[in-house]
Amino acid sequence: VARESQAEMRDIFTALDRMAARWDAAGGTPPPVWQADTAAYFRGYPGLHSIVWADDAGRIGRIARGHAPGTNARSLGDQALADAVRLAAGRSAARLRKAQASATVSLRDGGTGFIYISPLANRGVDDGFQIATIELEPFFNNVLARASHPGLDIAVVEAGRTVYGGNHAASA
Repeated sequence: VARESQAEMRDIFTALDRMAARWDAAGGTPPPVWQADTAAYFRGYPGLHSIVWADDAGRIGRIARGHAPGTNARSLGDQALADAVRLAAGRSAARLRKAQASATVSLRDGGTGFIYISPLANRGVDDGFQIATIELEPFFNNVLARASHPGLDIAVVEAGRTVYGGNHAASA
């Protein structure tokens, strides 16, 4: 299952990297193309919760969601890097000029996940961030559903704390 989880994570990161590379190559992605990309990614990657474009100060300029927004959902103009974990990932991505995955975060609509943040450029000039939120439960439930180990229990632990525990039989 570890191999399957790593492969699934690699797939989603590669797709998000391609999306960020399109932005960089074109000096931005036209909104209809960006919306079509995000819609396809939500269909193809269970657990992908949201994708936002935020300017270099972290203010949200575009939002796409893989679900109906909850009462705590972010809006255009909100600060996307509003807590220490998100801010640290954003600073690291900007400094390294390379996508970064965060430690786990509490999602605004409930659940636990992490962010994958890519620095963006427009003709060589910083142009903000692409910030994808991945929710752990649907991500790992999908991995377990496709695994060849029926009834398997797994736990994902970060810094001594269980952030996901699931059973294929229970989620199938």
